[in-house]
Amino acid sequence: MKQTLTAIGISLMLYGCATTTETVKPKAFSDKYSYAYNVANQTALTANKSKLKDFTKKEIDELKKS
Repeated sequence: MKQTLTAIGISLMLYGCATTTETVKPKAFSDKYSYAYNVANQTALTANKSKLKDFTKKEIDELKKS
């Protein structure tokens, strides 16, 4: 019974890894963006119109005012 549950668990974990069909192409680091954004740009976080972005100083000041 324990071996069966272990086999099912491993199968589910491997299935989760295999569901990603699209590989992310690495992008060059840019001085224009922050380090965090450059790292996120290496993953799928910046794909599919993600709201992840760097804020300009003007945007930060506007947010602080409100």
